[in-house]
Amino acid sequence: MVIICPRCGQPASYIEHRRVGNREYLYAVHEYRDKQKGRVRIKHYLGPADGYEYVSRTHEEDLGELQGLGTGIEDVHARNLVYLEHLLRWFSISGKKETVERALQIIQKWLPKIAERLKELEELERKEEKT
Repeated sequence: MVIICPRCGQPASYIEHRRVGNREYLYAVHEYRDKQKGRVRIKHYLGPADGYEYVSRTHEEDLGELQGLGTGIEDVHARNLVYLEHLLRWFSISGKKETVERALQIIQKWLPKIAERLKELEELERKEEKT
């Protein structure tokens, strides 16, 4: 399985889990050989394994617990869907007229584009299943 680093988009050698106190943090590790330097290891910080507990507390909107970059695109998609659901719920109860109007403009602009793209992806998936 190829691991793509969410920070740089390049393949990572592996994901490192580092425990500090009672928290666990994730790093994408890139290893390669350099003629002059020998073995080179670069680590990209991905965030906490179990979400940003302290940052989440400071958000007025209830986004749930903010998440790190995760270890793959599936995690990113799942995380964004959770955020989207929380945001839509928050806007549905928000009382500020300007905020609600702006949210409605954004939703009306993007919803048809998102629906069209999801249909395209669904069609591609069906075609791949047939082959």
